Amino acid sequence: MLAPDLDKENSLQFSRFDLAHMLSTAARPIELDGKNWESAEHYVHAMLAGNQGLAEKTRSAATALDAYTLNKPWYRAKKRGWKGMRRVYMTRAVYTLVQMYSDVKEYLLDSEEQKISETALYDHYWGVGRDWRGENMAGRVWMDVRDKLRLLAAEPEFKEV
Repeated sequence: MLAPDLDKENSLQFSRFDLAHMLSTAARPIELDGKNWESAEHYVHAMLAGNQGLAEKTRSAATALDAYTLNKPWYRAKKRGWKGMRRVYMTRAVYTLVQMYSDVKEYLLDSEEQKISETALYDHYWGVGRDWRGENMAGRVWMDVRDKLRLLAAEPEFKEV
C-alpha cells in the first residue's frame, strides 16, 4: 500500500488564476519596467511573446487568463531563449507584487516553511499537474521570494559612521 505524501497534502495550495487567493498572479496590477500591467501574468506572457505586436496584444488582454491563452499555442512565436527566461520573469513579477502589496507579503511570510503548490492540473511547468509530478515552478517562485524576504529581513541595516 502507498503511504500518503503529507508534504504535498499539507502544502499551501493555490491557483494562479483564482482571483480571490492572495498568491494569485492574476488578481492585482503591478508596475514593472516602467509600465503598468493588469497582472503579473500579463507581464510574464508579454515578455515571452516573440514579436512586439503580440506582446502589446498580450499586455492589453482583458484578463490574465486571456493573456496566458494568447501565448499558449505552440505555433505562437516566442522570444528566443524563452524557456530559460520564464522563471526569471515570473520571479520579477512576484517580487514586485510583494513589494507593492503589504498584505500579500504578510500572507507569504506567515506561511513560514510550508511548501507552496500551484494546483494547475494541465500545466506541468508552472503547476503540479494532475498526477502531482509537475515542476510546480510557480510554487517554487513564491517560496524563493519568501526566502529572499526573510534573508533581507535578517540582514543588519547599514549605518553610516
